[in-house]
This record gives sequence, structure tokens and C-alpha cells, in this order.
Amino acid sequence: MGILQLKSVCRRGRRNYVKPTPEITAENIPDREFHADHFGEKWLADVTGMKYGINGKAYLGAILDLEYYNNHRYQKRLNCMTPIEYRKHFACAA
Repeated sequence: MGILQLKSVCRRGRRNYVKPTPEITAENIPDREFHADHFGEKWLADVTGMKYGINGKAYLGAILDLEYYNNHRYQKRLNCMTPIEYRKHFACAA
């Protein structure tokens, strides 16, 4: 290219993307009360659509059980230590 004195022209691509707005916004039923006393009491879900290929669309759905954690069972099994403390204690004893 240097010998023939050819130069390339770099053009910026057009921006065709228009940011979508959600079609439906659900009401806020949990109202930031994320504590649950039992397993399966409060669930949240989110579905996201993603485009792929020419005409393809895939959906990703996530379900979250609101942070229920059986502290009593784990505390009894881990001798009232956090999991990290238990691992350190077990590593020192071995």
C-alpha cells in the first residue's frame, strides 16, 4: 500500500440502536420486605429477552427465593461458627 500510495477510508458506523422501554412494569408487592420465615414463601422472577442471529430471540428467566437461610441447622452443624471460620478451624486441625 505504501508503494502504490493507497490509503484506506475509515467510516464510522451508523447508530441504529433505539433504547427500548419496558412494555409492562409490575407493581411492587414485596415493598422491600425481603425477610421470609419459610422456604418458598416469597419468590421473585425476572425474564430478559435477547436477540441473536437474524430473526432469533432467546429468553432468560431467573427465579430467586428471597434470601431464606436456615441458620439454626448450619449453626448446629458448624459448631456456631461461620462457614469461613469453620474452614479455617478445620484446616488448622488437619
